Amino acid sequence: MSRSAAPATTSLYTLSKTAHQESKAGFVTALKRLWPLTAGERRSVRTAFIAILISSAAALLAPSLES
Repeated sequence: MSRSAAPATTSLYTLSKTAHQESKAGFVTALKRLWPLTAGERRSVRTAFIAILISSAAALLAPSLES
């Protein structure tokens, strides 16, 4: 039997409604759930975010400063 002559064995299925409903939790809900878990790391995250902003700004400005 050639590859193109192989029978297609696909079946339709439906995910359960509970799994579909759970996946509708939004981004804000996820942040609210994660916020208490980040209590000890907030300063480090803030510092890293500021460092990323500074690095990105420097990378964008560097070509214009080169003469």
